[in-house]
Amino acid sequence: AIKRLSDNPTALVKIESRPNKVDLGKYVFFVDIEGHRTEDKVMAAISVLETQVSKIKILGSYPNQ
Repeated sequence: AIKRLSDNPTALVKIESRPNKVDLGKYVFFVDIEGHRTEDKVMAAISVLETQVSKIKILGSYPNQ
């Protein structure tokens, strides 16, 4: 089982941080990764993230063309 993101072959395309508008000193991160949310490697990466963060919101997931 994958226990760390570094164990997962999913490619990180982009990461951005923005200050949280509610809590001073806290940040919101936007992450783009390769793959569709239904792919095993992407689902595994999301599962790992869920254990490390307070909230995940998927803004979109698009199949490769």
